[in-house]
Amino acid sequence: MAKIVDFLNRILPFKKADSITLETVFSDLEDELKCKEMAFYIATSYIANTISKCEFKVYKNNKEVKDSLYYKLNVKSNPNETASRLKNKLIYNLYYNGESLIFDYNSNLYCADSFNKKNYPLKGDKFEDIELSDQELKAFNKKRDDVFYFNLENNEQNSKVKGLITSMYEDYKKILQYAVLSYKQSNTEKYTLELSNTQTGDKEFNKKWQEQVKEYLQDFIDNPKSVMPIFNGQKLTPVSNKNNNATNSEDIRNIKKDIMETVAEAFKMPVSMLYGNMTNVKDIISHYLTFTIDPIATMISQEITSNSFSIEDWQKGNYVKVDTSKINHLDIFEISDKIEKLVSSGVFSINGVLEKLGEPKLEEEYADKHFITKNYSEIEEYLKELKGGE
Repeated sequence: MAKIVDFLNRILPFKKADSITLETVFSDLEDELKCKEMAFYIATSYIANTISKCEFKVYKNNKEVKDSLYYKLNVKSNPNETASRLKNKLIYNLYYNGESLIFDYNSNLYCADSFNKKNYPLKGDKFEDIELSDQELKAFNKKRDDVFYFNLENNEQNSKVKGLITSMYEDYKKILQYAVLSYKQSNTEKYTLELSNTQTGDKEFNKKWQEQVKEYLQDFIDNPKSVMPIFNGQKLTPVSNKNNNATNSEDIRNIKKDIMETVAEAFKMPVSMLYGNMTNVKDIISHYLTFTIDPIATMISQEITSNSFSIEDWQKGNYVKVDTSKINHLDIFEISDKIEKLVSSGVFSINGVLEKLGEPKLEEEYADKHFITKNYSEIEEYLKELKGGE
């Protein structure tokens, strides 16, 4: 906010608010200046693309399985959508609408475009008027336990994202419009148009002149290469418009920077990701995964698990987990020494390491075994050998 305060302090004494008519000068300004939407879209796109890349693992009796639920969550959700597309839609709806609904229809998973949620705190909520691709599924209502319902309000880290961005935008929009207007006024050529007394006293001429100004003069001022016809009794003179306090493009960039920083803070995301000029990628990705992605992944995992398995099934080790371990790109040549230590210490089997690397498993019995080098032994065994040596 410091940049904005400094900016206003410099231009307010120079420009009077009541002398500026944004509507007449920039009729399309509100549509063109979409800083908030751009920053919001960039942040949401990062999250959507990240979640769509995650594997939704299904566990039965604490062992990974690839059943029909796994197929719908990771390969193809319905006849028209891949699982990746479904995950993207889930995240976009979640952030743009504050909630997202995935439901089962004819043994396929769909993400609703719109729906009405009826709150029943004691009996369980209901969902009505579910629409998909502008088609209402008539008489198609779902109970809370029959859908996967995601709501930002259920996640403390992201509960205020939409509200914060919306309220922030209303303030920034006015300031940004004012900055662009001041910039254009102070960095473009201005003209005065002199008319003869005879012409200005003619009402019919005044009416036609207004139309001429709109058609010719505005086009002449706005376009870098244009011609303005001058008739007898008219004189167009350029006016110098130099002002040391005038707004420059740096002011506008600073305001946009503040918007980016505000959005990044709301999403718990490194601001350099929104700028796209990342330098210390390792630290940035670590921060992004920890504070932005992991909370969302946990929320999705819990929702799918709780509505796919009963408490008895969950106690037996049946659950769904969104695996974020493969998001970061791994260069096997850079981590080859670490791979060796993971296998030699018995932490991972060969197939376990291959899975983490996204490589196909080996169909060999030894690839699932855990190995440990002779240098590793239990401390009791080491002490026994030490005493025996004495």
